[in-house]
Amino acid sequence: MIWLFCVGLTTAEAKGQNKVQPFMAGWGVSAHTTLIPLEYPQSFPQIKSGEETTFQQVGQDLALGVKGTMFTSRKYRASFNPYYHVGFNDSNYRSLGLNLELDKVAVRERNVWAYYGLGGGTSNIKFVDPNEATLTATQLYLKGQAGAMYFDRTKAYELSAFVTFGTTGREQITKNGTVYENNGLFGGDDQLKGSLYYPTIGLQGTVYRGDFRKAMKNPNKKKKGKKGKKK
Repeated sequence: MIWLFCVGLTTAEAKGQNKVQPFMAGWGVSAHTTLIPLEYPQSFPQIKSGEETTFQQVGQDLALGVKGTMFTSRKYRASFNPYYHVGFNDSNYRSLGLNLELDKVAVRERNVWAYYGLGGGTSNIKFVDPNEATLTATQLYLKGQAGAMYFDRTKAYELSAFVTFGTTGREQITKNGTVYENNGLFGGDDQLKGSLYYPTIGLQGTVYRGDFRKAMKNPNKKKKGKKGKKK
């Protein structure tokens, strides 16, 4: 809903200025990884009754997804990015998430544009420890990003840095068939102490296909008129 509102707002702004605004859109394959912290989370929720778990921190990770982007003008764009995130060690970490973003173009140099923006997202995550205990949680977060795009008519290449910060909702640990729950934002009697959420800093790269020819044009360049012959 926030993403659709932002798209409508920027489109309305362009119409209000009575200008012919360029429109570009594309979709592509996206990958991102976490740089800070090097290992996460710093701590896991614990079962209040004393049952022990042996969940492992995530070390190296990689998220793959698809990303759709739409420029409503030369100044603004909105993006939609579902992804699947995995950890490559004994953490057995898996996550399915979604990012929504709104960016403002700050620099335009021929076919290279730089931007900054804000967004938000949600993810459903899962850890499995060596004893087959599972930890699942739902996270909500705000996202800030800054990056650059290189356009080549029907392709675009993007590299950005991002920061996420938010909160964890419902968390569940399942061990030996028993479910222990921390309801978080939803309230209720919590059977867990502590929380899973961790802020992150990372890098993301995307390769798009689409119609980006208008990024190659200079809107300030005036067309030369034909001179009439003097009688």
